[in-house]
Amino acid sequence: MKNVVILFLSLSIFCSCSTTKLNYLNVEGYKISKSEINSMKADNEYLAIRSVQANQLQLVKREKDGVVDRQLIETTLENQNGLVIEDDKPLVIIYHAGTGPKPYHKPHNFGEDWIRNWYGTLDTGLEELDQIKAVYICKELDILQAYQGLVEWKLDPEQIIENTFFDHDYPRSSFVVIGPNGKYISYFGEFEKEQVWEASRLLSSN
Repeated sequence: MKNVVILFLSLSIFCSCSTTKLNYLNVEGYKISKSEINSMKADNEYLAIRSVQANQLQLVKREKDGVVDRQLIETTLENQNGLVIEDDKPLVIIYHAGTGPKPYHKPHNFGEDWIRNWYGTLDTGLEELDQIKAVYICKELDILQAYQGLVEWKLDPEQIIENTFFDHDYPRSSFVVIGPNGKYISYFGEFEKEQVWEASRLLSSN
């Protein structure tokens, strides 16, 4: 009888948890409908971030711009990672916070050839634009074994890139481009090479 009661209570808790309504929130934190959130996600302007604790799905804007202390970021990256950064060119940072060797989500086979080709093309485009060299920064090195020998990732010193540009964890790459004057364009989540090139072009002329 005791086992039956325990089973009943367990099932009741499971059913209660599984039927708890998920709240959908816009960027400002106001409730919206599921259809509204799906519609707003469709054009890639927003990502929906799930919060298990709050049982909610909230939209966050993917592209942001503003002004930061470039010298502080540049000095921190150079001192902690032994990098040499040219301060008269855009600083391109590819940032990886989570698991998976994917800068964007497409039905590809993400093997060594694909990684070498994708990042090689990205780097070539930046080199042709203004002899720019991208800096590859990650939150944890051990999650990026698939890149070993292909892309040279450096740890995010003092979490300066994460804390300055990316408010949420996301298991894919993001990027930020910072101009010589401190103006920046960041993009959260999956991206295309062309977006990095365009942001670099815009900030090269500022």
